[in-house]
Amino acid sequence: MVVLVAAVALMAVMGATVPSFATYYTTGEADGYMLWTGDYDWYGVSLDRGAQYCVAVSVPWGADFEVKVYYDSNHDGYASDWECVGSGTNGTGEDEYVYFTAHHTGRYHIKVYSYSGHGSYTLRLRRNY
Repeated sequence: MVVLVAAVALMAVMGATVPSFATYYTTGEADGYMLWTGDYDWYGVSLDRGAQYCVAVSVPWGADFEVKVYYDSNHDGYASDWECVGSGTNGTGEDEYVYFTAHHTGRYHIKVYSYSGHGSYTLRLRRNY
């Protein structure tokens, strides 16, 4: 299993481009840390059309994190053009899950966001067979 890289985490705001050195993976896991409410991390992945995927985020006790998956429909790296293909918005202390089918082969982006709280999390991307 390949470890996801948060190379896209350097994007400060939606609308910024994906750094040219960003690496896109197909499955794996990554550990991260939310420093404060409103903090977020980005991950880039390459997915196959027609395949079913699960994105899971383990959330620390007392925190409320959210996860969203976007498809770069214009292949230009501009977040403002991305199509949201799934989101997980469970409550405080609950792990987040997003199940979706990739309708296109290409680059997708995963955003882990702290709605409230802080702490360590693990992001897992799994292809369902």
